[in-house]
Amino acid sequence: VGHNSSGKTSLADALLFKGKAVSRRGAVEEETSIFDFEPEEKERKVSIDLACASVNVQGREINILDAPGYSDFCGEAICGLNAVETALLCINASSGIMVNTRKMWDQAKKAGVARAIAINKMDSENVNYAKLVNSVREIFGKECVPVLLPVGEGPSFSGVVNLLEKSEGWPAELGELAAEAREKLMEIDDALMMKYLDGQPVSTEELAKALPSALVQGKVVPILCTSAAKDIGVA
Repeated sequence: VGHNSSGKTSLADALLFKGKAVSRRGAVEEETSIFDFEPEEKERKVSIDLACASVNVQGREINILDAPGYSDFCGEAICGLNAVETALLCINASSGIMVNTRKMWDQAKKAGVARAIAINKMDSENVNYAKLVNSVREIFGKECVPVLLPVGEGPSFSGVVNLLEKSEGWPAELGELAAEAREKLMEIDDALMMKYLDGQPVSTEELAKALPSALVQGKVVPILCTSAAKDIGVA
């Protein structure tokens, strides 16, 4: 879910391709998207209806519902939110938080689903990830925590660093953001926080185990950074 032009459909198509559910990645611009399959959607290059597809990841079947981003079709998105466990709120890295971004955040909260945020189109011009994260946290709350950091921004965006897996070696310019995010991740579980405060290392496995329940309870909203077009951050 999210505002139009945040790359929701492109990200959904990229997820299907990455999970080998399809042999060729669909593209909205080429009218080959799995999700935008209606003639009018192909012609306008926008999503009008809610569309669903599934992908098997590590032995688990994941249903992906792609919702329209235009306010005129927000009923479709609301229907989708009442059928899922998690809402992935997409934000255009170049334009930031828009009207329908806020609306879909509120609707996801109302539906009582877990939430995650994907700052997509990180390869666009005029991108400042730290600034985007700060605006997300100001508007949506301090439980929003970056778990992926970009390697490069804009056209130089070339990869991601996963804070669940790495406790150091972050991009230098994002060191302060990374340290704060890592500490915030420890707060999702009392036992992890005690280990962290005692100076003991917290493993990826421990974080991964604590994350699902924290996600469901709304204690944490992971912020991801992606480029569906460049296939970065999709895996």
